Amino acid sequence: MRTLGFGGSQAATRRCFLEAHHTTHIEGAKLSLDESERLLAGEAVPGADLEDVRELLNYRDAFDFVSAWLGSGRPITEGLVQEIHRRLVDRVRGGFAAPGEYRRLWTRACSLEGEPSRRIQRGTTGRHPA
Repeated sequence: MRTLGFGGSQAATRRCFLEAHHTTHIEGAKLSLDESERLLAGEAVPGADLEDVRELLNYRDAFDFVSAWLGSGRPITEGLVQEIHRRLVDRVRGGFAAPGEYRRLWTRACSLEGEPSRRIQRGTTGRHPA
């Protein structure tokens, strides 16, 4: 797999890969772990949804951008966070909804059946207070 993330270590690359894969799934992408890994390595995945591919590759581009930013010694700023968001949603789901701006409405993750996600963090469960 092509190096991703901060420091370029194999562990950092794996964490960034899993973050990209699972976060795009929250947004509705259907790529398998294998397909995601192949795409991030620069391989073609025939039959993959083009929006799913673009969304995953946006994560790779955002990781590269942040890694270069941090490597330059520049501070983490609100503008940086907004630019990361713009890059993540470029030409994909959510790209029409004010890229780089804060969400003004609540959102929550649900299962395919519409049930609220119950998992809060590894090892704990609960529900959103809303």
